[in-house]
Amino acid sequence: MPLKALQRSLRLLGAVLGVAALLAFVSPLRAYPHRQLSGTRLVSTTTTYNPPYNIPPAKPWGSACGSGGYNESGSCVSVILYDINQARAQESLPAMVLPVNFSLLTGAEQMFVLMNLERTARGLAPLTGMTPSLNSYAETGAAQGSDSVAPGYSYSSSIWAGNEVNPLAAMYDWMYYDGLNPDGTSINVSCSTSNTSGCWQHRDIILYQSASNLDAGGAVALNAAGYFASYCAVIVADTQLPASGYVFTWNQELSDFLTSSGNAAFYGSMSGYQLNQPVVGMASTPNGQGYWLVAKDGGIFSFGNAAFYGSMGGTKLNQPIVGMASDPATGGYWMVAADGGVFSFNAPFFGSMGGTKLNQPVVGMASTPNGQGYWLVAKDGGIFTFGNAGFYGSTGAAQLPAPVVAIQRTPDGGGYWYAGSDGAVYAF
Repeated sequence: MPLKALQRSLRLLGAVLGVAALLAFVSPLRAYPHRQLSGTRLVSTTTTYNPPYNIPPAKPWGSACGSGGYNESGSCVSVILYDINQARAQESLPAMVLPVNFSLLTGAEQMFVLMNLERTARGLAPLTGMTPSLNSYAETGAAQGSDSVAPGYSYSSSIWAGNEVNPLAAMYDWMYYDGLNPDGTSINVSCSTSNTSGCWQHRDIILYQSASNLDAGGAVALNAAGYFASYCAVIVADTQLPASGYVFTWNQELSDFLTSSGNAAFYGSMSGYQLNQPVVGMASTPNGQGYWLVAKDGGIFSFGNAAFYGSMGGTKLNQPIVGMASDPATGGYWMVAADGGVFSFNAPFFGSMGGTKLNQPVVGMASTPNGQGYWLVAKDGGIFTFGNAGFYGSTGAAQLPAPVVAIQRTPDGGGYWYAGSDGAVYAF
Protein backbone atom coordinates (compact mmCIF):
# COMPACT_ATOMS: atom_id res chain seq x y z
CA MET A 1 0.00 0.00 0.00
CA PRO A 2 1.36 3.51 -0.62
CA LEU A 3 2.46 5.18 2.58
CA LYS A 4 0.75 8.48 3.28
CA ALA A 5 3.06 10.91 5.02
CA LEU A 6 4.73 8.35 7.28
CA GLN A 7 7.67 9.48 9.34
CA ARG A 8 9.63 8.62 12.40
CA SER A 9 11.44 11.26 14.47
CA LEU A 10 14.03 10.00 16.92
CA ARG A 11 15.59 12.20 19.57
CA LEU A 12 18.81 11.54 21.49
CA LEU A 13 19.87 13.52 24.57
CA GLY A 14 16.92 15.78 24.01
CA ALA A 15 18.13 16.86 20.56
CA VAL A 16 16.37 16.05 17.31
CA LEU A 17 18.52 13.69 15.29
CA GLY A 18 16.30 13.53 12.23
CA VAL A 19 16.50 15.88 9.27
CA ALA A 20 13.48 17.82 8.13
CA ALA A 21 12.99 15.95 4.89
CA LEU A 22 10.72 12.89 4.98
CA LEU A 23 11.63 9.76 3.10
CA ALA A 24 8.98 8.31 0.82
CA PHE A 25 8.47 4.61 1.41
CA VAL A 26 5.96 1.93 0.49
CA SER A 27 4.74 0.36 3.70
CA PRO A 28 3.98 -3.38 3.80
CA LEU A 29 1.82 -2.80 6.87
CA ARG A 30 -0.93 -0.39 5.99
CA ALA A 31 -1.37 3.25 5.01
CA TYR A 32 -2.36 4.93 8.26
CA PRO A 33 -1.92 8.70 8.11
CA HIS A 34 1.09 10.19 9.93
CA ARG A 35 2.23 7.00 11.59
CA GLN A 36 5.16 8.09 13.76
CA LEU A 37 7.66 6.95 16.35
CA SER A 38 10.06 8.83 18.57
CA GLY A 39 12.47 7.97 21.36
CA THR A 40 14.70 9.73 23.86
CA ARG A 41 17.47 8.23 25.93
CA LEU A 42 19.83 9.96 28.36
CA VAL A 43 22.71 7.50 28.04
CA SER A 44 23.78 5.25 25.18
CA THR A 45 22.37 1.75 25.06
CA THR A 46 23.77 -1.44 23.63
CA THR A 47 22.15 -4.68 22.54
CA THR A 48 23.64 -7.94 21.40
CA TYR A 49 21.81 -7.98 18.08
CA ASN A 50 19.75 -5.79 15.77
CA PRO A 51 18.29 -7.02 12.47
CA PRO A 52 20.30 -6.00 9.39
CA TYR A 53 17.11 -4.62 7.81
CA ASN A 54 13.48 -3.98 8.65
CA ILE A 55 11.46 -7.19 8.70
CA PRO A 56 8.26 -6.80 6.65
CA PRO A 57 5.22 -8.60 8.06
CA ALA A 58 4.58 -12.03 6.58
CA LYS A 59 0.84 -11.36 6.68
CA PRO A 60 -0.62 -7.91 5.89
CA TRP A 61 -2.63 -6.38 8.73
CA GLY A 62 -5.18 -4.41 6.73
CA SER A 63 -7.90 -7.03 6.32
CA ALA A 64 -7.79 -7.99 10.01
CA CYS A 65 -7.10 -4.61 11.57
CA GLY A 66 -8.92 -2.19 9.26
CA SER A 67 -7.69 0.92 7.50
CA GLY A 68 -7.24 3.07 10.59
CA GLY A 69 -8.35 3.36 14.18
CA TYR A 70 -7.68 1.52 17.43
CA ASN A 71 -8.42 -2.20 17.08
CA GLU A 72 -8.13 -4.84 19.82
CA SER A 73 -10.11 -7.54 18.00
CA GLY A 74 -8.90 -11.13 18.23
CA SER A 75 -8.29 -11.30 14.48
CA CYS A 76 -6.14 -8.15 14.52
CA VAL A 77 -4.11 -9.31 17.52
CA SER A 78 -3.66 -12.77 15.97
CA VAL A 79 -2.24 -11.54 12.67
CA ILE A 80 0.21 -9.16 14.36
CA LEU A 81 1.27 -11.86 16.82
CA TYR A 82 1.87 -14.18 13.86
CA ASP A 83 4.13 -11.59 12.22
CA ILE A 84 6.03 -10.95 15.46
CA ASN A 85 6.68 -14.68 15.74
CA GLN A 86 7.86 -14.88 12.14
CA ALA A 87 10.29 -12.04 12.90
CA ARG A 88 11.44 -13.71 16.13
CA ALA A 89 12.10 -16.94 14.24
CA GLN A 90 14.77 -15.10 12.25
CA GLU A 91 16.63 -14.71 15.56
CA SER A 92 15.98 -18.37 16.48
CA LEU A 93 13.79 -17.16 19.34
CA PRO A 94 10.76 -19.08 20.62
CA ALA A 95 7.33 -17.88 19.62
CA MET A 96 5.83 -15.12 21.73
CA VAL A 97 2.96 -16.43 23.84
CA LEU A 98 0.49 -13.87 25.14
CA PRO A 99 -0.80 -14.40 28.69
CA VAL A 100 -4.36 -15.64 28.91
CA ASN A 101 -5.46 -12.36 30.47
CA PHE A 102 -3.87 -10.16 27.79
CA SER A 103 -7.17 -8.77 26.50
CA LEU A 104 -8.15 -7.84 30.07
CA LEU A 105 -5.03 -5.73 30.67
CA THR A 106 -4.97 -1.99 30.10
CA GLY A 107 -3.05 -0.74 27.09
CA ALA A 108 -0.24 0.43 29.38
CA GLU A 109 -0.06 -2.97 31.08
CA GLN A 110 -0.02 -4.67 27.69
CA MET A 111 3.00 -2.59 26.66
CA PHE A 112 4.77 -3.51 29.91
CA VAL A 113 4.09 -7.24 29.41
CA LEU A 114 5.15 -7.10 25.74
CA MET A 115 8.44 -5.38 26.59
CA ASN A 116 9.17 -8.09 29.15
CA LEU A 117 8.25 -10.88 26.75
CA GLU A 118 10.82 -9.44 24.32
CA ARG A 119 13.42 -9.00 27.06
CA THR A 120 13.10 -12.41 28.70
CA ALA A 121 13.14 -14.21 25.34
CA ARG A 122 16.68 -12.82 24.91
CA GLY A 123 17.86 -13.70 28.39
CA LEU A 124 17.52 -10.17 29.79
CA ALA A 125 16.14 -9.43 33.24
CA PRO A 126 12.51 -8.29 33.09
CA LEU A 127 11.32 -4.83 34.02
CA THR A 128 10.25 -5.06 37.66
CA GLY A 129 7.08 -3.02 37.73
CA MET A 130 5.09 0.07 36.82
CA THR A 131 4.98 3.01 39.22
CA PRO A 132 2.43 5.82 39.53
CA SER A 133 5.01 8.53 38.88
CA LEU A 134 6.40 6.86 35.74
CA ASN A 135 2.87 6.23 34.49
CA SER A 136 2.24 9.94 34.95
CA TYR A 137 5.21 10.86 32.77
CA ALA A 138 4.02 8.39 30.15
CA GLU A 139 0.51 9.81 30.28
CA THR A 140 1.95 13.26 29.57
CA GLY A 141 3.84 11.91 26.59
CA ALA A 142 0.83 10.07 25.21
CA ALA A 143 -1.39 13.13 25.60
CA GLN A 144 1.16 15.38 23.89
CA GLY A 145 2.15 12.92 21.18
CA SER A 146 5.80 12.70 22.20
CA ASP A 147 8.23 10.79 24.39
CA SER A 148 8.49 11.91 28.02
CA VAL A 149 11.70 11.22 29.94
CA ALA A 150 11.55 11.07 33.75
CA PRO A 151 14.39 13.09 35.38
CA GLY A 152 16.47 12.13 38.42
CA TYR A 153 17.56 8.61 37.43
CA SER A 154 20.95 7.19 36.43
CA TYR A 155 19.25 5.88 33.31
CA SER A 156 16.01 7.20 31.86
CA SER A 157 14.53 6.71 28.43
CA SER A 158 11.22 6.99 26.66
CA ILE A 159 9.66 5.67 23.47
CA TRP A 160 6.55 6.87 21.72
CA ALA A 161 4.38 5.70 18.81
CA GLY A 162 1.42 7.32 17.12
CA ASN A 163 -1.35 5.99 14.88
CA GLU A 164 -0.78 2.29 15.46
CA VAL A 165 -3.81 0.04 15.89
CA ASN A 166 -2.89 -1.43 19.29
CA PRO A 167 0.09 -1.94 21.65
CA LEU A 168 1.14 -5.14 19.86
CA ALA A 169 1.43 -3.23 16.58
CA ALA A 170 3.47 -0.50 18.28
CA MET A 171 5.76 -3.22 19.65
CA TYR A 172 6.24 -4.65 16.15
CA ASP A 173 7.37 -1.26 14.88
CA TRP A 174 9.66 -0.63 17.86
CA MET A 175 11.29 -4.05 17.67
CA TYR A 176 11.25 -5.11 14.02
CA TYR A 177 10.60 -2.09 11.80
CA ASP A 178 12.87 0.63 13.12
CA GLY A 179 15.87 0.35 10.79
CA LEU A 180 16.71 0.43 7.11
CA ASN A 181 14.95 -1.30 4.25
CA PRO A 182 17.06 -3.33 1.79
CA ASP A 183 16.94 -0.47 -0.74
CA GLY A 184 18.43 1.94 1.81
CA THR A 185 15.22 3.83 2.57
CA SER A 186 13.67 4.12 6.01
CA ILE A 187 10.57 5.57 7.59
CA ASN A 188 12.87 6.64 10.44
CA VAL A 189 14.21 10.06 9.44
CA SER A 190 17.21 9.60 11.76
CA CYS A 191 18.15 6.27 10.18
CA SER A 192 19.90 6.34 6.81
CA THR A 193 22.78 4.65 5.00
CA SER A 194 24.97 7.65 5.79
CA ASN A 195 23.87 7.89 9.44
CA THR A 196 22.86 4.67 11.15
CA SER A 197 23.23 5.93 14.73
CA GLY A 198 19.48 6.44 15.08
CA CYS A 199 18.51 3.06 13.63
CA TRP A 200 16.90 0.59 16.06
CA GLN A 201 16.85 3.12 18.91
CA HIS A 202 13.45 1.98 20.18
CA ARG A 203 14.58 -1.64 20.18
CA ASP A 204 17.78 -0.65 22.01
CA ILE A 205 15.74 1.10 24.70
CA ILE A 206 13.40 -1.85 25.19
CA LEU A 207 16.36 -4.24 25.41
CA TYR A 208 18.53 -2.01 27.60
CA GLN A 209 20.92 -4.06 29.72
CA SER A 210 21.34 -2.86 33.27
CA ALA A 211 22.76 -4.17 36.53
CA SER A 212 20.21 -2.05 38.35
CA ASN A 213 16.51 -2.65 38.82
CA LEU A 214 14.50 -1.37 35.84
CA ASP A 215 11.04 0.14 36.35
CA ALA A 216 8.61 1.43 33.78
CA GLY A 217 5.57 3.51 33.10
CA GLY A 218 3.16 3.38 30.22
CA ALA A 219 0.12 5.06 28.75
CA VAL A 220 -2.20 4.86 25.75
CA ALA A 221 -4.25 7.89 24.75
CA LEU A 222 -6.92 7.73 22.07
CA ASN A 223 -7.63 10.72 19.85
CA ALA A 224 -4.84 12.74 21.43
CA ALA A 225 -2.52 15.33 19.87
CA GLY A 226 -3.96 14.64 16.43
CA TYR A 227 -3.43 10.86 16.58
CA PHE A 228 -6.17 8.23 16.76
CA ALA A 229 -3.88 6.36 19.17
CA SER A 230 -0.81 7.57 21.03
CA TYR A 231 1.50 5.25 23.00
CA CYS A 232 4.26 6.22 25.40
CA ALA A 233 6.52 4.11 27.61
CA VAL A 234 9.15 5.24 30.11
CA ILE A 235 11.99 3.03 31.38
CA VAL A 236 14.34 3.98 34.23
CA ALA A 237 17.09 2.36 36.28
CA ASP A 238 16.14 2.39 39.98
CA THR A 239 18.74 1.62 42.65
CA GLN A 240 16.04 1.07 45.25
CA LEU A 241 12.34 0.26 45.42
CA PRO A 242 10.21 3.25 44.42
CA ALA A 243 8.75 5.19 47.34
CA SER A 244 5.36 5.26 45.64
CA GLY A 245 5.29 1.48 45.25
CA TYR A 246 4.08 -0.42 42.22
CA VAL A 247 0.69 -0.46 40.55
CA PHE A 248 1.53 -3.47 38.38
CA THR A 249 4.47 -5.90 38.49
CA TRP A 250 5.93 -8.67 36.38
CA ASN A 251 5.79 -11.10 39.29
CA GLN A 252 2.11 -10.31 39.70
CA GLU A 253 1.48 -11.12 36.04
CA LEU A 254 3.52 -14.33 36.25
CA SER A 255 1.88 -15.64 39.42
CA ASP A 256 -1.66 -14.64 38.51
CA PHE A 257 -1.86 -15.62 34.88
CA LEU A 258 1.23 -16.97 33.13
CA THR A 259 1.77 -20.03 35.32
CA SER A 260 -1.66 -20.83 36.70
CA SER A 261 -3.53 -22.00 33.63
CA GLY A 262 -1.56 -24.95 32.28
CA ASN A 263 1.26 -24.86 29.76
CA ALA A 264 -0.71 -24.83 26.52
CA ALA A 265 0.47 -21.79 24.59
CA PHE A 266 -1.78 -19.52 22.54
CA TYR A 267 -0.41 -18.95 19.03
CA GLY A 268 -3.41 -17.26 17.44
CA SER A 269 -6.84 -18.09 16.12
CA MET A 270 -9.33 -17.29 13.37
CA SER A 271 -11.73 -15.61 15.75
CA GLY A 272 -13.12 -12.48 14.17
CA TYR A 273 -12.31 -13.52 10.60
CA GLN A 274 -14.91 -14.05 7.90
CA LEU A 275 -14.61 -17.76 7.10
CA ASN A 276 -15.95 -19.48 4.00
CA GLN A 277 -16.87 -22.53 6.09
CA PRO A 278 -16.77 -23.27 9.83
CA VAL A 279 -13.75 -24.87 11.49
CA VAL A 280 -14.35 -28.57 12.30
CA GLY A 281 -11.07 -29.82 13.74
CA MET A 282 -7.52 -29.11 14.85
CA ALA A 283 -4.19 -30.83 15.46
CA SER A 284 -0.98 -29.81 17.22
CA THR A 285 2.55 -29.97 15.82
CA PRO A 286 4.77 -32.78 17.18
CA ASN A 287 6.56 -30.50 19.66
CA GLY A 288 3.43 -28.60 20.71
CA GLN A 289 4.77 -25.24 19.49
CA GLY A 290 1.92 -24.68 17.07
CA TYR A 291 -1.32 -26.05 15.65
CA TRP A 292 -3.51 -26.26 12.60
CA LEU A 293 -7.23 -25.61 12.26
CA VAL A 294 -9.18 -27.27 9.44
CA ALA A 295 -12.44 -25.97 8.03
CA LYS A 296 -15.38 -27.87 6.61
CA ASP A 297 -14.24 -27.07 3.05
CA GLY A 298 -10.69 -28.32 3.75
CA GLY A 299 -9.19 -24.89 4.32
CA ILE A 300 -6.13 -25.00 6.62
CA PHE A 301 -5.05 -22.28 9.05
CA SER A 302 -1.60 -22.62 10.65
CA PHE A 303 -0.27 -21.00 13.83
CA GLY A 304 3.01 -21.03 15.75
CA ASN A 305 5.48 -23.42 14.10
CA ALA A 306 2.74 -25.25 12.19
CA ALA A 307 3.74 -25.15 8.53
CA PHE A 308 1.24 -24.87 5.70
CA TYR A 309 1.62 -27.80 3.30
CA GLY A 310 -1.55 -27.36 1.32
CA SER A 311 -5.31 -27.65 1.71
CA MET A 312 -8.50 -28.66 -0.04
CA GLY A 313 -9.90 -25.15 0.12
CA GLY A 314 -11.25 -24.20 -3.28
CA THR A 315 -11.54 -27.85 -4.37
CA LYS A 316 -14.97 -29.41 -4.84
CA LEU A 317 -15.34 -32.25 -2.32
CA ASN A 318 -17.76 -35.17 -2.43
CA GLN A 319 -18.36 -34.77 1.31
CA PRO A 320 -17.28 -32.11 3.84
CA ILE A 321 -14.12 -32.43 5.93
CA VAL A 322 -14.83 -33.60 9.49
CA GLY A 323 -11.42 -33.85 11.16
CA MET A 324 -7.64 -33.93 10.90
CA ALA A 325 -4.52 -35.45 12.47
CA SER A 326 -0.83 -34.50 12.40
CA ASP A 327 2.02 -36.77 11.36
CA PRO A 328 4.53 -37.06 14.25
CA ALA A 329 7.25 -38.17 11.82
CA THR A 330 7.08 -35.61 9.02
CA GLY A 331 5.29 -32.71 10.69
CA GLY A 332 2.64 -32.85 7.98
CA TYR A 333 -1.05 -33.63 8.34
CA TRP A 334 -4.01 -35.59 7.09
CA MET A 335 -7.63 -34.52 6.85
CA VAL A 336 -10.63 -36.80 6.53
CA ALA A 337 -14.03 -36.25 4.91
CA ALA A 338 -17.40 -37.62 6.01
CA ASP A 339 -17.28 -40.26 3.24
CA GLY A 340 -13.95 -41.58 4.59
CA GLY A 341 -11.80 -39.88 1.97
CA VAL A 342 -8.33 -39.04 3.34
CA PHE A 343 -6.18 -36.20 2.01
CA SER A 344 -2.46 -36.21 2.80
CA PHE A 345 -0.14 -33.17 3.00
CA ASN A 346 3.55 -33.83 3.65
CA ALA A 347 2.37 -37.10 5.18
CA PRO A 348 2.19 -40.64 3.70
CA PHE A 349 -1.12 -41.93 2.38
CA PHE A 350 -2.07 -45.35 3.82
CA GLY A 351 -5.54 -45.65 2.35
CA SER A 352 -9.07 -44.40 2.92
CA MET A 353 -12.74 -45.36 2.82
CA GLY A 354 -13.44 -42.98 -0.05
CA GLY A 355 -15.61 -44.72 -2.65
CA THR A 356 -16.77 -47.38 -0.16
CA LYS A 357 -20.40 -47.44 0.95
CA LEU A 358 -20.51 -46.73 4.69
CA ASN A 359 -23.29 -47.49 7.16
CA GLN A 360 -22.63 -44.14 8.84
CA PRO A 361 -20.37 -41.19 7.96
CA VAL A 362 -16.86 -40.84 9.35
CA VAL A 363 -16.59 -38.23 12.12
CA GLY A 364 -12.91 -38.21 13.10
CA MET A 365 -9.39 -39.61 12.81
CA ALA A 366 -6.22 -40.18 14.88
CA SER A 367 -2.65 -41.01 13.86
CA THR A 368 -0.38 -43.69 15.32
CA PRO A 369 2.55 -42.49 17.50
CA ASN A 370 5.16 -42.95 14.77
CA GLY A 371 3.00 -41.58 11.95
CA GLN A 372 2.94 -44.89 10.08
CA GLY A 373 -0.83 -45.26 10.17
CA TYR A 374 -4.15 -43.84 11.29
CA TRP A 375 -7.62 -44.74 12.50
CA LEU A 376 -10.93 -43.41 11.21
CA VAL A 377 -14.07 -43.60 13.34
CA ALA A 378 -17.64 -43.46 12.06
CA LYS A 379 -20.75 -42.02 13.64
CA ASP A 380 -21.87 -45.51 14.77
CA GLY A 381 -18.48 -46.32 16.33
CA GLY A 382 -17.19 -48.30 13.38
CA ILE A 383 -13.35 -48.30 13.26
CA PHE A 384 -11.26 -48.36 10.07
CA THR A 385 -7.51 -48.97 10.38
CA PHE A 386 -4.73 -48.10 7.95
CA GLY A 387 -0.95 -48.53 7.99
CA ASN A 388 0.28 -49.83 11.34
CA ALA A 389 -2.86 -48.76 13.20
CA GLY A 390 -4.14 -51.80 15.13
CA PHE A 391 -7.77 -52.82 15.38
CA TYR A 392 -8.76 -53.24 19.04
CA GLY A 393 -12.54 -53.34 18.72
CA SER A 394 -15.49 -51.12 17.91
CA THR A 395 -19.18 -50.53 18.55
CA GLY A 396 -20.07 -50.66 14.87
CA ALA A 397 -22.63 -53.42 15.44
CA ALA A 398 -24.05 -51.99 18.67
CA GLN A 399 -27.00 -49.68 19.17
CA LEU A 400 -25.51 -46.57 20.78
CA PRO A 401 -27.62 -44.07 22.75
CA ALA A 402 -25.88 -41.16 20.95
CA PRO A 403 -23.61 -40.85 17.92
CA VAL A 404 -19.82 -40.98 18.18
CA VAL A 405 -18.16 -37.60 17.62
CA ALA A 406 -14.38 -37.98 18.25
CA ILE A 407 -11.49 -40.41 18.67
CA GLN A 408 -8.21 -40.24 20.61
CA ARG A 409 -5.44 -42.84 20.73
CA THR A 410 -3.45 -43.84 23.83
CA PRO A 411 0.10 -42.38 24.02
CA ASP A 412 1.71 -45.68 23.02
CA GLY A 413 -0.80 -46.40 20.25
CA GLY A 414 -1.86 -49.64 21.89
CA GLY A 415 -5.49 -48.61 22.11
CA TYR A 416 -7.96 -45.80 21.60
CA TRP A 417 -10.99 -44.10 23.06
CA TYR A 418 -13.90 -42.52 21.31
CA ALA A 419 -16.62 -40.30 22.69
CA GLY A 420 -20.36 -40.00 22.09
CA SER A 421 -22.22 -36.72 21.81
CA ASP A 422 -23.87 -37.53 25.16
CA GLY A 423 -20.46 -37.66 26.86
CA ALA A 424 -20.15 -41.45 26.85
CA VAL A 425 -16.61 -42.79 26.42
CA TYR A 426 -15.76 -46.14 24.84
CA ALA A 427 -12.33 -47.62 25.55
CA PHE A 428 -10.49 -50.25 23.47
